Amino acid sequence: MTGPERAQQSGTHRSIRFLITEDETAGAWRYSFSIGNRNFAGKIQAVLGLLAARRVKMKIDRVLRLDALMKAHADAVVEPGADRSPIAPSPAVRRASASGERLEKDVEPRPPLSPPTDHED
Repeated sequence: MTGPERAQQSGTHRSIRFLITEDETAGAWRYSFSIGNRNFAGKIQAVLGLLAARRVKMKIDRVLRLDALMKAHADAVVEPGADRSPIAPSPAVRRASASGERLEKDVEPRPPLSPPTDHED
């Protein structure tokens, strides 16, 4: 044998296969997994292999959650003339916030406040 064997773990989380391999430095692990046609790989810090596996599972959950949000956002594109959600900002508000300018609203000015009156009874 040429040297100490590095620890290696593999598993499945939410139907996604992942592989974790111990790195040369202590407490560092390399991971890789694929979702669809995208490959994810990186390095995480963990003392134990089980903790590294847990952190990789959390990364998988995060990627799946972001994919679901992006899909929901793409499905929610409003066609011109269709009723808009009251929560979604108008295109003018989005343009103003993207350019950093402040959007002025057409609001009636409030009457000035009058000082309170003292009533002596």
